[in-house]
Amino acid sequence: LMRHKVLVQRLLALALVGLQACVLLIPVVVIRYLRSLAGYTAQAQIPVAAEKVYAAADALAQEKDLQIVSRDHQGLKIKVTDGKQEASLKAARISAKKCEVTVTANVPDAKDKKAESKELAQRVFERLCERLGVRYTLTKE
Repeated sequence: LMRHKVLVQRLLALALVGLQACVLLIPVVVIRYLRSLAGYTAQAQIPVAAEKVYAAADALAQEKDLQIVSRDHQGLKIKVTDGKQEASLKAARISAKKCEVTVTANVPDAKDKKAESKELAQRVFERLCERLGVRYTLTKE
């Protein structure tokens, strides 16, 4: 019985080590986020096909509190508004399973600046990563 207990403990320890290794292999996307006088830009390379990213962005825009201003299915671009800001997303293919996503948003009017705790480009990117199951971290530049 004691030998069986030791064997079970070793197997559990091995499984735990394997699980931790798997967690370490999941890439964390780094979103570069900057504000300029013209607006906000959030950009990152995502380990997902550009078409899938565009489809997810389109679906999110239809579900959430955003209005679609324009779509370009061929160019994988979509432009949305929340009534205060406009944001556009472009998914550019890098490879079959990787793309560069750029989200740009204008600066809201002074009266609307405090209306949202997070600016639109950041919110769009965060929602997109959550929908795609992509872990991310935001670095402000």
